[in-house]
Amino acid sequence: MRKQSNISFVDLAFCLVFGFVLLFTVAVIQFNIKSKEAEIKKPNAEFLIVLTWQGNINQDVDLWIRDPNGTLTFFKALENGITHLDRDDLGHMNDKYTDRDGVEHIIPINQEIGTIRGFLTGEWVINVHLYKCDKQKKPANCQITMTKLNPKSSIVFSRDLTLTNYWEEQTVAVVMMDGNGKIIDVEKDLLVKLVESEIHGRL
Repeated sequence: MRKQSNISFVDLAFCLVFGFVLLFTVAVIQFNIKSKEAEIKKPNAEFLIVLTWQGNINQDVDLWIRDPNGTLTFFKALENGITHLDRDDLGHMNDKYTDRDGVEHIIPINQEIGTIRGFLTGEWVINVHLYKCDKQKKPANCQITMTKLNPKSSIVFSRDLTLTNYWEEQTVAVVMMDGNGKIIDVEKDLLVKLVESEIHGRL
């Protein structure tokens, strides 16, 4: 009887240990999967600039970025040096899709995304420009955020603003960066015209 009790105890202990090891292995695998997913989703850049505006109105708001060398990145120059415009949102024009029944839908998200993929000493100017209004000429309520991604994510600035007039342009921020990517200063009370030549070219 005593031997049978010992054998039963050993079997039970073995099953418990095996179950623990199995659960631990599954947990480690899940953790690794989540870590890989996080790595995939992280943009390959040093800074991320995201401009959003209301999606229920057909408006085209443009993000303009001028680097310290005076080079502009915008919808006609999507890649300039270390600055890229990864998404040029045209409002409802490129936010449509058709389902299998032939019904057209509008995605209610307007968003332009810019990335800075290196470091350049000097002033970075971030502007927004109301390129196209809807028929009712309603104001465009925008939010723009600049995030430093490495070594961990931190907000450089986040700002809400409203564009009320056709072709209106606002300077969101002038960011002073050093050669190591450190943000020295952020100014928000300046007006730097970046799209004036584009406007004159259209008149």
